[in-house]
Amino acid sequence: MYVQELEPVAGSLGLSALVAALPLLIVLVLLGGVRMKAHLAGLTGLLAAVLVACLAYGMPLDQTLSSGVQGAVFGIFPIMWIVINALWVYRMTVRTRHFDILRRSFGRLSDDPRIQALVIAFCFGALLEALAGFGAPSRSPP
Repeated sequence: MYVQELEPVAGSLGLSALVAALPLLIVLVLLGGVRMKAHLAGLTGLLAAVLVACLAYGMPLDQTLSSGVQGAVFGIFPIMWIVINALWVYRMTVRTRHFDILRRSFGRLSDDPRIQALVIAFCFGALLEALAGFGAPSRSPP
């Protein structure tokens, strides 16, 4: 069984933390600086995380790959759950003609489309938080 060493890089907790943060930094630079597509930046970050785990932390490759697959499934499931439910709610409101009521209501708020976009984004974010339920920041601890 693999036991993680806390200070694998030169016996320093600070340097070890910096090395562990490399995959995240790589993804942020690729997305924000290089403007790489998100799926490619994510895969590059995953590759960097595998390299950091194996080379810096000495984690066996089979456990590293297993952890990567588990993390991907654990990340994709909640995201897809939210997307599927959001699409279901949207289609339900369109078919029941309640979406027209929403459109008229948002149109009465302001003539400025920027303000309408902010209100819609805020409400949609609240809806997604409500749909998520598990692991979302709005959920209270058990």
